[in-house]
Amino acid sequence: MHGHMAVTEMLLELNPMLVDARDSCNTSPLMDACRFGFLDLMELLILKYKADISLENSLGMKCLHIAAQAGQLAVITSLVRNHSMEVNMATRLGHTPLHYAIRVRNLLVPVHALKCTRKIVCL
Repeated sequence: MHGHMAVTEMLLELNPMLVDARDSCNTSPLMDACRFGFLDLMELLILKYKADISLENSLGMKCLHIAAQAGQLAVITSLVRNHSMEVNMATRLGHTPLHYAIRVRNLLVPVHALKCTRKIVCL
């Protein structure tokens, strides 16, 4: 679906179950939209097609972890402010979205997350 709004809508109109379909890494279309910064597509999947924001991929990462790792600031803002995702939620391994961001040197993410919410737990 990779950012193609018209194609995505056509596919989901034909088969709404595709909204939470998974690939071999257990990645959903919503996770891909978050990774690549397709904010409009992310909102479409969540608001119109009710994509499940609580799904995890094979590594236990949710869409906020993935967006943080990719440095997608607009996506992070929307997930935290508009969809009530917690910046401190941890994977099965105990890693938060901020851990993933810092691991790949996306150092703007922690500063941005602090602007979105004051609920960051110090490590």
